[in-house]
Amino acid sequence: MEEEEHIPILIKLLYGEQAGLAAQSTSGRLRRWCTAFEAWQGTFPEYRRRRLTRPWHELLSSRQKVPWKITEKDVEEYLAELEERGYVSRTIHERRRYLEWFYKWCEQQGVDGKNGQGFNPVKHVPKPKLSRYENVQILSAAEVRDLLAALRRDESILGKRDYAFFLARLLVGVPLKCLLELSWGQVQLEEDEAWVLWGHRKVKRERLPQAVWKAIQAYLEASGRMEGIQPDETIFAPLANPIAWKGGQTAEEWKAGEVIQPGVMNKHLKKFGWLAGVPQEKLKLTTLRHTAAVLRLEAGDDPGQIQEFLGRPLCDETSKYLKRLAELPASAPGEAPGVEEERESSVEGGTLPATGQEPHHRKPGAKLKHGLYARRQPAEEMAAILAENLQGLEQEIEGLR
Repeated sequence: MEEEEHIPILIKLLYGEQAGLAAQSTSGRLRRWCTAFEAWQGTFPEYRRRRLTRPWHELLSSRQKVPWKITEKDVEEYLAELEERGYVSRTIHERRRYLEWFYKWCEQQGVDGKNGQGFNPVKHVPKPKLSRYENVQILSAAEVRDLLAALRRDESILGKRDYAFFLARLLVGVPLKCLLELSWGQVQLEEDEAWVLWGHRKVKRERLPQAVWKAIQAYLEASGRMEGIQPDETIFAPLANPIAWKGGQTAEEWKAGEVIQPGVMNKHLKKFGWLAGVPQEKLKLTTLRHTAAVLRLEAGDDPGQIQEFLGRPLCDETSKYLKRLAELPASAPGEAPGVEEERESSVEGGTLPATGQEPHHRKPGAKLKHGLYARRQPAEEMAAILAENLQGLEQEIEGLR
């Protein structure tokens, strides 16, 4: 009975709402391709399968063709449509790759012998020309200031965690994976300073900026994790039960031995970035790393120092990356006049200029609740929350300086 109720993914992509009826009368050939598609998907981690499926959904549903009838022209037209819709070359390249991967896998597995060896309509479709750093984005000084201010106004424990994480992302040059996997055992305390051992094969010892260390301490103390934290526990830990969490302060409410998914932190960045008035296209974790490098450039670091800060090898690609960053506009449209003259961005102290530009979300100092709380509230209650006044915003911004 369970087998009869199961509708293959490929059938759903092809027939949409009529998939149930179509599944009852599929040919043996289509069933082989359905089985192959699910087996192929099973070779990838679950979080990636949705991205794998999307180009197949778009291609098959728009052409109304089964996979073995897709032609090279179909693929070319599909990629051209993506370009017309405004997708960047890297996204188009990725979707073409996902199409080709499945055909290659089917060929290796001998899924459809009727077509013989070499059936792959994507194989000879030209790949989009990639400019590796064409979509690099950075935050302006005003955007950094407003983003951090929005984070600091969230007084929840999750807000404290997110503030510590995003501040570290802006002031510490290590790759994202290293930051997500940062464990208490990597931290070495010396008087009032904290040092971190980064890396596995090649260990790098680096002092945490004081602002980052204080933010981490505030989060760990508020969450109840500071006392009794173990060396193998991650600092930026995920919640044990995000749905049922009510903002308690006990260590048991955190999956201290696990690593939080980057997608979760990216969603939180988008929420706080929206509140701060940052353009949507800039709200990516990679943007914070690019911004960290630019802060270093503006502070006077030479390319060698920035390469060491980012943990990048000395190579042509790094030179292209730094050149691209240097070409980006330092100020975002709409910043107050004189920002360039006032800007003295200190990587260590997080110095940020006042700009006179107010983010679109607030009366000054709107007091915030974390998104896990906010999503459960009626719209009128959220409007009331955002309308509240928070005393001392100027003092908070002064603290950022």
